[in-house]
Amino acid sequence: METGTLGRWPMIAITVMRVFVGWHFLYEGIAKLTATSWSGAGYLKQARGPFAEWFRWLASQPNLLANADQITMWG
Repeated sequence: METGTLGRWPMIAITVMRVFVGWHFLYEGIAKLTATSWSGAGYLKQARGPFAEWFRWLASQPNLLANADQITMWG
């Protein structure tokens, strides 16, 4: 086996894990798109870190929050 390459079983395990993670992201995105009342306001209001004040301000602006929700759902 070459240096820096993985064997068959580690490659299969990584592939299976990537499929499961991808499926989870797809499922969560579809759940957000189909939910009638989903919003990121709760997350934004409890933000911490260097952008916390900006996130809190964003959550207090209904028009901007609606745009942020759409970006989050489709992102």
